[in-house]
Amino acid sequence: MNLFDIVRCYEARDSGKNKIGKTTISEAQLIGRGARYFPFVLPEHTDRFRRKFDEDLDHELRVLEELHYHSIHDSRYISEIRTALIDEGMMDERLETRQLKLKADFKDTDLYKHGVVWLNKQVPKDYQHVQSFTDLAKLDVKQKNYEHAIYTGAGGVTTVMENAAVPVAQGNQNSRDIKVVDIELNIVSQIESEIRKEITEYQGTKHFYEHHIRAVFTDKTLKFSVDTPRADDSDTAYLVKVSDWFAYDTLYGTSEEKAFVAMLDRWIQESTKTYEDIYLLRNEGHFSIYSFSDGSPFQPDFVLFLREKNGEPLSYQLFIEPKGEYLTETDRWKEKFLAEIRAEYHSKILTENSKYRVIGVPSFYHERYENQFKDDLNAALTETAQTSEQDD
Repeated sequence: MNLFDIVRCYEARDSGKNKIGKTTISEAQLIGRGARYFPFVLPEHTDRFRRKFDEDLDHELRVLEELHYHSIHDSRYISEIRTALIDEGMMDERLETRQLKLKADFKDTDLYKHGVVWLNKQVPKDYQHVQSFTDLAKLDVKQKNYEHAIYTGAGGVTTVMENAAVPVAQGNQNSRDIKVVDIELNIVSQIESEIRKEITEYQGTKHFYEHHIRAVFTDKTLKFSVDTPRADDSDTAYLVKVSDWFAYDTLYGTSEEKAFVAMLDRWIQESTKTYEDIYLLRNEGHFSIYSFSDGSPFQPDFVLFLREKNGEPLSYQLFIEPKGEYLTETDRWKEKFLAEIRAEYHSKILTENSKYRVIGVPSFYHERYENQFKDDLNAALTETAQTSEQDD
């Protein structure tokens, strides 16, 4: 029995006439509260009160969110409590589990056996060096002037009507800058409150660390509703199966993700003269990267690996995010972050022995703007290749 399990010690039921009783509804609500009883945060899951592993059944920390409800076996009661949980929005009656597995052929590749994926870390933001508002601005805290009216006891004159026509208001107002040590304590508290709204606890490192692909990308057991587009992979099943460059045996993607995979297949056919060892890996919660400015976690849907055919071996790792048009505004910070990665790393080689470059494709893939995305993808690779030639 887990710490937060619930045991129902009585057999009585108050349901009848095809209606769920109040007691059963209360018990369903109790289960809901129990399932959220142990809030916690992780670097990639910062919302303390949100369940994190409902769709990741293999995660080792999922046990922290598990709750078992024990009762005497009564098929009618079990049916009623299940109905109550569905009615209360705590259970989806059409959930299914699906397996996502790496292809055996991919596991035989050098990329899987010896390759790495480069990821940054989330670290506490250091404010120890902050001595001025200018220092705060360097940490992405917006600067502003703080104004406060101080009672001086001085009088003022207001002219209600001047020249018997135009109303004019006049007053004696003087403003001046004062030192922080001379500011009244309550005003300092107000300024502190405003600044605290702007500061963030974490930031993402600009240094990326290598992790073995075989340790990061594993088989997964997924759980989602059969009514979502993810459940039907019939339109991409054949393409995914016959494409050596797709590492997993299926996609289980949204409509935009499926369109992206189809587009990438065409792009690869056009690019085989330039690149080799091309592999696309689906990120089903396998890793997060963290915003440079505030450490917000971001799980790009895909990471693309490829290597130049000619010249000195140079490998590329590209973070890619397909998005529906209705999501782009709320996730605009992710697109900005991908652009920041491109700007930060387009001229950097991460290792000298096996040369890698990390690229964020600085636009979301959307089927309507496919040509724009392909232009951005090609531009990012071309820009990086030109920088490599200059370095040589």
